[in-house]
Amino acid sequence: MSYAARTKYDEPGRAARYRGRSPRRDEEEWALLARCLDALDATPHEALDVPCGTGRVAERLLERGLAVRGADLSPAMRAETEVRLGGREGFLGVIALDLDEVAPGAEAHAAVVVLCFRFLPHLPGEAARARVLKSLRRLTRRVLLLSVHLPV
Repeated sequence: MSYAARTKYDEPGRAARYRGRSPRRDEEEWALLARCLDALDATPHEALDVPCGTGRVAERLLERGLAVRGADLSPAMRAETEVRLGGREGFLGVIALDLDEVAPGAEAHAAVVVLCFRFLPHLPGEAARARVLKSLRRLTRRVLLLSVHLPV
């Protein structure tokens, strides 16, 4: 299936502009995610940040002491994450992952899978969102955290 979110971050300069956007929104989102992590029964040791974008959530998870792997469909976004986090203790690298086409037998990657904020509204309809949510369920061994931001 083709839609803008699958390719737009690979347009020249777009991933770098995304990395440079306002940190205020990131702070608000991180406060929400931190509260969710604090509410878990047991502290997780590893996380998959998907789609990781430029690594902003992965960086915060690393600061909390989790081992983190990033995953994103966009090569440009994966490259930005590698530049931002490469060499950091606990950073497990970035993998290519298409959430719309995860194989039914896909390996569960982490105790916690964090679905990046503002992602689901980019998908073209209910069927695509259902496929992505099913894929995410296959990727987690324990907890799936996701947020939906609707600009209404």
